This record gives sequence, structure tokens and C-alpha cells, in this order.
Amino acid sequence: MPSLLYCEKRPSKLFLAMLSASMVGTMLGGAQVSAQVSTTYKEQQDRQGQVTQYGKPDVTGLWYHINQKQTQLANQELGRLKSAFPQWIVPSDIETALYQLNNPSKPSDVVTNQAASNPGSSKTPSKNKVAKDAPLQKFAQKTSAQRAFISAGEFTQLSTLANNLARYDYHMLLGWTALDKGLLSDAQHHFERAEALYETAVQKKGVVDGKRAIVNARIQSALGNSASNVNLKDSIARESTAQLKSMLLGANGQQVSETLLGEAWKRYDAERYQGAYVLFVLLDNHEGVWLSLRGQGENAKAGAYACEQASSQKFLTRCADFLASEQAEYYNNGQFQRSVDAGLALRDIRRLSPDEQALLGWSASQASTSLTDENAQIARDAFSATLASQRTAGEASNIDIANALIGLENAEGRAALAKKYPSVAHILQQQNAASAWPRKQFILSYNLEDARATTAQTKDAHTVVAGLTTRSRSGDEGLGNFDVFTSYIGVGGMVDSWQWQVALDYQQLYSGKPVTNSWFADGQASDDFAGIAGFEDKGLRAEITYQQTAFNFYANLEYELFDQPVDAELTGQLSATWFLPEVTLATTLFHLPKTDSLLSQAGTFNSEQTERWGYVIADGISVLAAHSFKPQWSVAGTLTWASLSGDGVADNKYLSLRTDVNYNLAPQISTTLDYWRVGPFFSYLGYDENLSGFTYGHGGYFSPNYMLSIGGYSELLTMEAHRWQFKLSTSLGLSRLAEPSDPRFPLLTANDTSNSLSSLNLPYSRSTGLSGNMMFEGQYRLSDEWIVAGYVGKAFAVEYQAFEAGIQIRWRPGKGEGVTSDELMRSSPRLSGFAL
Repeated sequence: MPSLLYCEKRPSKLFLAMLSASMVGTMLGGAQVSAQVSTTYKEQQDRQGQVTQYGKPDVTGLWYHINQKQTQLANQELGRLKSAFPQWIVPSDIETALYQLNNPSKPSDVVTNQAASNPGSSKTPSKNKVAKDAPLQKFAQKTSAQRAFISAGEFTQLSTLANNLARYDYHMLLGWTALDKGLLSDAQHHFERAEALYETAVQKKGVVDGKRAIVNARIQSALGNSASNVNLKDSIARESTAQLKSMLLGANGQQVSETLLGEAWKRYDAERYQGAYVLFVLLDNHEGVWLSLRGQGENAKAGAYACEQASSQKFLTRCADFLASEQAEYYNNGQFQRSVDAGLALRDIRRLSPDEQALLGWSASQASTSLTDENAQIARDAFSATLASQRTAGEASNIDIANALIGLENAEGRAALAKKYPSVAHILQQQNAASAWPRKQFILSYNLEDARATTAQTKDAHTVVAGLTTRSRSGDEGLGNFDVFTSYIGVGGMVDSWQWQVALDYQQLYSGKPVTNSWFADGQASDDFAGIAGFEDKGLRAEITYQQTAFNFYANLEYELFDQPVDAELTGQLSATWFLPEVTLATTLFHLPKTDSLLSQAGTFNSEQTERWGYVIADGISVLAAHSFKPQWSVAGTLTWASLSGDGVADNKYLSLRTDVNYNLAPQISTTLDYWRVGPFFSYLGYDENLSGFTYGHGGYFSPNYMLSIGGYSELLTMEAHRWQFKLSTSLGLSRLAEPSDPRFPLLTANDTSNSLSSLNLPYSRSTGLSGNMMFEGQYRLSDEWIVAGYVGKAFAVEYQAFEAGIQIRWRPGKGEGVTSDELMRSSPRLSGFAL
């Protein structure tokens, strides 16, 4: 079997031809050649120019030299082809042609020709000497297969004979035979002896080729691919690796390196990537290592290796490609932090593309645990860099990125981003419009061009409004009754998102006369009461409303009843509402008159109209908080505290509390309902002093020591932006109140013996009963410009009843198909108390 392998490397006829050439060189005067084996492999960069299949070289040039009788060139070309293609089997026709070319005189007996061709040479054997080398001559005429199968003893005898004869040709013959038999030490011996005997350059080259063949054989043996092993293995034993490393560092390092490189590329082309990888690593061939890893499907290892060798542009590019792939793969696998790391490493190598920037942002935002951590900042930077290259605000990819960037910023940061990036501004406008509508911020919704708001009605045109209202309070007979009738006309408009309105009021107030013997002013009223029972007067009021994202503001100023008994003051309210993520918070500061009676609202005169007192002003604050704790469920609480004072009226304070829980039934009832909230409530009202009387020092307003109410309520509103809309509010509960026996003249020193009035007190009262109210509001769009609205309500409690109603007509130019609840008459913060 070894001879078969060797025949594939170097056929027997060729060896005979080349051996004969060396023996008859002097006689012919031509070039002499020696048998040679070379396994050098061309560099990787030249491989594409070679034949695509090892073992089948282009022999056109060889045939040309043979046909032109160019013996030396033909032998050199054959040697080159054998060196470049170690596994090539030389065709028999080429062997025959070369033999005839090298032996033109007598192609039969090699040794006889050699002897005849050198009759005068000092190295030409004599007749006796010819007899001595007969065994070698006979051995030379055998085929290479026959020579390879000689016994060890016979080979030893021939080696001894060759040593004694000291002829170049016989040492070369035995050197190649030893190589065929795998006797590398013997082959080394004979080639070194031949090296000492060569005479021509061709002979020297034969020795060099032989010694190179030994090196190649040692390499093949270490690779497990030698002539003694048919099975080709990819793995290399540790000992063999050490041997190859030693050979690379030895005198034949260049040959070893070239041979191993050729073997490595052969394995690579044969898709034996693991074996190629081992050799490329041994040779420190970066290109081969990278390609072999890729061939094995070890893309991650190949990429990491490319990054290790990133000192060259080629590997720098490969490293970048690997990191870009890793960045995407890690993200797709949900390994967001590793995707971030890959993206950052890629950014250190080259500028990220917009898609890579965006992916870095997505990975970092997913890996982030808070808005203040490092990943959050990485995401902000990456998304910002992506948006900086945007073309239009509405591009889908930009919208997604802008949405993510918005989620990483607080309100202040979002505002800054909106100024910088059109897509952020576009999204924020859409988000704000979408959130403004359910919050009943219809002015903001209109300004943000929400289609629902702009279709429903025009908000920024001038408005003319006129209306009538009436309210009636029935309590104790006489002064306990109070009626107010108001007519008004106003104009309004909008400037830079600020909605304004001014109105002129005309009011008629009527209280009735005190009942005979009832306490009034400084004593008990008589039948001939000459004081005022009411009056009519004019007033001015102005208000502004402003709505911004998650914020409402409202303010009003009034100067009512120019000629009322007690000089009027400038009154009004400041109200603000914040729509926070978890809670809606509203607060109002107010400076308003108590409107329970003529005495508390405007003041009055005594029966002789010589003294005036009253006009009670409440200075206080109201706070409301509401929270939706689960779908359709919410809880709310309201607190109001105020200090009261008036002209000739004792000071007082009060505290009001209310809490309720409600559930929205609308989704289960009808799609025409915006909401229908039902639930229980509890309220408390308490004053420091009972100043409900109509004598000096009293203010004529309801001021119990306490009033507790518990019950249920319902509030229903139909859908927004329809042509008509109504709102219905009802409540029913059980109330308990107590009115203490406080002084009838609280400004007098108690029990002053000089004034008998100082010891008089109000009667003590405590009662329990039902209380409730019902309010119906509605509005209807008559046309694009005209809307009519109204309300009617009724309330009752222990010894108390009240009624109120109103109607209004509005004109506003522009188009409109519906109405919104912010323009229901009692939805104004002036009446509701909060900017909601």
C-alpha cells in the first residue's frame, strides 16, 4: 500500500528517466535531472488563479517543451508541477515522452547507458566495478512499486553497497526508495551522501527536492496524512502540534509554513473546516482562522476573533459587521443588555446607521429600570440621534421612536424635545388632544385640532351670550325667604388660548318684611316696618379660562350691585386644576359674598333706615382630589375652609367636608351616555358661631354648629359633541343638624347689666330629617351659530327649600355640529367652584 501512495506522488517511469539522465549527463552534454517531490502550496491570494480541483494541473506548457525538444525546460516544468500539485498522478504518455526526451540514444538499459556515456571519467566504473553495482543496476530497473516492497535486509545491503560505491545516482535511488518505504532517517542519510557527490546544478536540485520531500513526509506524518495512513484526519494530536511548531521554528521553517498553508487551504476547499482551522491557528494565519470559523458555523467565535484582530481595516469591518449582527440577534432573543453592549462596542468602531442607532435605543429602553439609570440616558441619546436625521414628522419609524423618547422624559424634557424634533411635537399634540377630550378640556382639545372638538363647535370666535336666572330660598317666615332674579348680556372670545368673557348683570333681590315681633336689627319688628325688603341694581363681571396639557386655570372678578346698602367690594375666585397620573387635584381661592339672604349678600338697613350692616364676605380655600382606583370606579373628596366677616357682623369660620365613592354605569347602559356615576356620599358642615339671625352682629346665613349628611347620589351626562346634551344630578340622604343657643347680639358683651340685650340668646335647635336635591341641565344647537341652554333645580333639607332655574342663548359664528358639556350653564367654574 505505501508503494501505491508513492506512485501517486512520483511514477516509476519518470524516476527511471530522471535517474538515467543523471547517469548519462556527461555523454550527452545536455541537462541532467533528478527525481523530485515538492508539496509547496501557493499563497491564498494566488489560489483563485489556479485550477479549481487539486491534482489536475494545466500541462500545456510541459507538452510544449517536450515537443520543442527543450529537455531542461521540460524537466523544470515537470518539477514545478509536482511541487505545486503533490497528489497529481503523472499520465503515462507524459512519462514515456519525457523518458524518450531524456534518453534519445538508447532508452533500454539505464546503467549500461550511464557506463558507456562516461568512458573517460574518473567516476566511471571499471568492468570489475560494474559487477559490484550489478545489484543496484538490477534494483534501478524495477518499478517503484517493486522497489518499495523489498525487504529491510535487502535494502540494508543495497545501502551498504551504495555507500561503498559513493555514486550520486545510487544514493538518490535509495533515498527515494527509503522515502517510499517511510524510512525517513535512511532517506535523509542517502540524500545527504548524494549532496556531497553532486556535480551539476540539476543534481543539486535533485538533492534539494529529496530533502524537501523528507520534510513534507514528516509534515504529513504529523498531520496523520502520511503515506502510512489512508484515513485523512482533521484533528492533530498534541504531540504532533508540538512537532509542527518545532519544525516551523527550524531551518526548514519556510518550507514547513508553505506546506502547512497549502494543506490548510486544501482542507478548507474540501469543507474540512475544523482541520483547516487547526492549521491556520498553528500558522497564525488570521484570514484562514476567520474563514474556517465561519465555515464551521461558529459565527460568534469568528466575529470575536475579527474584533481581536481589528488592527487591520479588513478585520475592523468584519468586527463591525459581527457586532451589528450580534446587536440585532441579542435584541430579537430578548437579551437587551447584551444588545446594548454590542451596540456601544459597534459605536466605538464606526458611526452607527440610523437603524443601528434606533436599535440601540430600543435595547437600552428595554434594559432600563428607571428614568435616571445609565440605560435610560443611552436610549435618550440614541433616539435623539435617530430623530435628528428625520425628514418628516409623520414617518412611521420616527413616530415609534419619538413615542419611546417621550416615555423616557418628564414633562419639562418633553417640552424641550417638542421644540427640537417635529415628530415629538406631532405626537405630543396628538396625545394631549386625546387626553384633553376625556378630561373635558374642550378648549385645549380644540386648540390642538382634535377632530371631535373642531367638528362640534368653533371655540375661538367671538361669542355673544344673554340669559336669565332665578333662585328662591325658603326658610323661616319673613326674612328667611330670599328671591333673586338676574338678567345679563355678555361678550367673549379667545386670545392665544385664553378664553375671556365680560358681562353686565341686572339683579332684582327681594327678601320680604320681617314678621311682626320677630327679631330684626336692634329689637323686635313692628307692624309699621319701614326698612327695605329688596332692591335692584347692576353689576359687572369678567372671567378668563386657560387650558394647557394636564392643567386648567380660571379666574373671575365681580363688582356687583353698585348701590347696595353696604358698599360693594371687588370679589372673585382663582382656581386651578392639575390632572396628575394617579389623581386629579383642584383648588380654588375665593373672596365671595354669602348669598343666603339679602342681609348676607348685600346688607340691609334697620327699620328706620338709619343703620346698615351685613354684606358677609367669605375668604377661603377649597380643595378637591379624585382618584380612579379601578376601571369605572373612583373616589373623591372635597374640603372647604373659610373665614367670614361683614359690616357690623361678628367674625366666623366654617369647615366643610365631603367624600364619595362612585361607579360608572354608562358602559353597561347605553352608548349615548358619557357617564352615569352612582354611589354613596358623606358630608360634614360646621361653623364656629351660629350667626343665622337678622339682628346686629348676625349675618343672616345658615351656620349650624354641625350638619352631618349621609346618603347616595347619581350624576348622568349624555355624550359630547351631539346636537343636544343634558345632565341630571340627584342626591338623597339623611341629615342631622344642631344650631346652638348663641347670643342674639354677639357684638355686645355677654351679660352686660347695663344692656339687657346682652343676655338674649337664639333658641337651641337640633333636628334630623331627609335632605336632597335634583338638578337638570341641557343645551341644544339650533344652527351653526345659535345654541340655547337652560337648567332647573330643586333642593330641600330640614326646614329649608330652594329652587333655581335659568335660560341662556348664545351666538357664535362658524361651523358647528354639536355641543360640549363645558358650556352647560352650571358648568362654569364661577358656579361649580372648580376649574373642571
